Amino acid sequence: MNTPEARLPFVALVAAAQHDPELAAALRERFIDTRRAGVRELIATGIVDGQLPTDLDADILIDLIYGALYYRLLISGAPVDPAYADQLIEALSPILRT
Repeated sequence: MNTPEARLPFVALVAAAQHDPELAAALRERFIDTRRAGVRELIATGIVDGQLPTDLDADILIDLIYGALYYRLLISGAPVDPAYADQLIEALSPILRT
């Protein structure tokens, strides 16, 4: 999402979804929900493997990470790049410790 070719169409889609309930539902079902499910599985694996706390709320963690990413993508326009992802994980590391 850090290149104009990917970022601009996605931002336009999200903007249009704000005024079109059917589009918003399709966006959630076909894009957002599937990605959240994949991340939820990764978190569950991390909990089972002892890499993450057993009381970690996966949905809250996903909200924290995706909220920060979508803020940059949709509001600030700042880069969404691997360095930023690393900074997010580092900032969240106190709650990710087992």
